[in-house]
This record gives sequence, C-alpha cells and structure tokens, in this order.
Amino acid sequence: MRSDNFENEPISVFLTTRKYWGVEHPSLVDALGTLFDVAEELATDKVVPNLVNSLAAAIASRS
Repeated sequence: MRSDNFENEPISVFLTTRKYWGVEHPSLVDALGTLFDVAEELATDKVVPNLVNSLAAAIASRS
C-alpha cells in the first residue's frame, strides 16, 4: 500500500483454530463446538476490529 504499486485483486482473510489432542479426549462434537466458540470470539474481538476494519479503511482511503 505504501508504494501504491499493487494489483486490484480481492483480499481474503482466514481465521484458523486448532485443537491439539493431549491427555483429555473430548468427543469430536464437543471439540468442534469449542473451536467454533473460540473462532467466533477471536473474530469478534480481534480479527474484525484490528484487521478487517483497518483493511477496509485503507482501501476506502485509496479512492
């Protein structure tokens, strides 16, 4: 963005959560539910306000 030398291409933002199996072995359904909860919290609290909104502002300021 600083050099204004970039293609007009779409941007994708991905958020990945992982479960590392240790001593406890919850059911896959429970583990997936927990991962969904963690991903939603991270997206709401961190990714959207700090990354997505910053990208949107930078893109909007180009026009």
